Amino acid sequence: MEPLNLVNTKKEWGLIYLLLFFLFLFHLFFHFLHYQEIIQEEVYQDTFIVKNIYPKETYTTLKLSNDSITYFTSINKDQNILKLDTVESFFLTSNISFYDYLKGFYTPSFAITIINKNHHQTPIANFIDTQHTNKEIVDIYKALFLAIPLPQDINIQNANFGVSHLFAISGFHLAVILTFLYFLFNLSYTKVHKNYFPYRNKRFDILVLSSIIIFSYLIYIDLVASFLRSFVMFFIGIIFLRSHIKVLSFNTLLLTFVIIITLFPKLLFSL
Repeated sequence: MEPLNLVNTKKEWGLIYLLLFFLFLFHLFFHFLHYQEIIQEEVYQDTFIVKNIYPKETYTTLKLSNDSITYFTSINKDQNILKLDTVESFFLTSNISFYDYLKGFYTPSFAITIINKNHHQTPIANFIDTQHTNKEIVDIYKALFLAIPLPQDINIQNANFGVSHLFAISGFHLAVILTFLYFLFNLSYTKVHKNYFPYRNKRFDILVLSSIIIFSYLIYIDLVASFLRSFVMFFIGIIFLRSHIKVLSFNTLLLTFVIIITLFPKLLFSL
């Protein structure tokens, strides 16, 4: 039986995209309301995770992020702030536009203080530290397993060799993880399925179990944009396959892209 088309007429496509457009506007409006809350105060205070550190000659630039804001700021070189530290920060809001809020911005900060060094990734990050003496190897493993950004010098080397994509947790890594989990669950679940659930679709059950673990990993690495996009595409693909809808088509690819941007408007600036 041939896979079915999701829709058959241009009118149906138009209705789908119109619905997604209104949903996109709704999410954008939600972000705008939060943006308005921020700029109402001349100085905004919140807690952030230190996502990356960029050492300069006379100062250090930090990338700070929480559930709704990602921004860059500078500190003195003598401040002992590390990646994954939770800090409290005050920053100026006078020159922040809504576009800046969506894509991330740079603004001066002051009174940045460390309030917690026990991020949920810290135990594994510390474990990686103890396993290697080479700092570059440590950074690479942290990037591959925890999505902790690589130092700038390693990023430049990767870009020169054209292998930067291998160190960004994305669709390639999702495929590797899925293959491993599918093989593992296929070995362990086959007998259980045969004895207790012979009426169920074994492959679908394995995909569901694998998806739960992959989603948990996505949460653990703080919803990294590249991996989030890949997971949403993977999830939509499962739904289409389960519904016997054609997956390999440009219409499906475009629809998936629009759904991702609709659900997560900020991902438009991380492509």
